[in-house]
Amino acid sequence: MEKTFRFVLILSFIGSGLSFLAFLSMYAFLPLLHDMYNAGSLPVPSELQGSYELLFSMPRNMFGCMAVLNAVSLAGAILMWRLNKLGFHLYCASQLLMLAVQPVYMGVQYFNLGDAMITLAFIVFYFFSLRAILSLQQLEVSTETPTTPAGEEADDADDDDEDDE
Repeated sequence: MEKTFRFVLILSFIGSGLSFLAFLSMYAFLPLLHDMYNAGSLPVPSELQGSYELLFSMPRNMFGCMAVLNAVSLAGAILMWRLNKLGFHLYCASQLLMLAVQPVYMGVQYFNLGDAMITLAFIVFYFFSLRAILSLQQLEVSTETPTTPAGEEADDADDDDEDDE
């Protein structure tokens, strides 16, 4: 189970990391791309002109918001890798907020049901996997026998003074 958990976390690292870079780049360079497009110095095939027009109609702040949420998602995945429960909460919150960003900025028609299903699948998987892994770790810790430091004798547990010195 832990290997599958780590593998899926690697997918989250890749997805959140690359998305962070892509949205940050779009936030930084969208005005420049728009100016180049309007000046005609950006070669765009005719089949893609509609896509570029849609891209330039999107608010720049949407890309910044998505970059920040992807950075939080990446931080959450890193914390989950370290088996920190806070990472799960950061990851979930950022992923759920990301589902709402595009509809808030662009309209409800831009809600993507496929993205929502994949997001929920990852969240449910992480919830059950992290819960199982943490409970197994607690079980291992509670079943370990206590050890005494080298050179010290263990305390007498029976509270009679017959064999104590």
